[in-house]
Amino acid sequence: MGGIGTQEIFILLLLALVFFGSKKLPEIARGLGKGMAEFRKAARDVQFEITREIERASTDDSKKEPLPPKSQELTDKNSETAGSDEDEGTVPEGDRTGNNG
Repeated sequence: MGGIGTQEIFILLLLALVFFGSKKLPEIARGLGKGMAEFRKAARDVQFEITREIERASTDDSKKEPLPPKSQELTDKNSETAGSDEDEGTVPEGDRTGNNG
């Protein structure tokens, strides 16, 4: 199974001539050509915008400072909270229910 053959194209053109007439057919073809050109231009613009955004995102990512590994973040947070005096008012682990005895 292939595409449209020569006979099929000829039959389609003949049917278009019968339906639209010889005066209307060039106008329709001109309109189709303009529409196709406009579609190609719009598709090219969309492709350009996507490419530009991808390039901009990749340059933005390269400017950012790389994040430390997860294990290092956890040990840094634990060491900061372990020695702080801000936790004096917190409830100890065993007394979370509010019962003191």
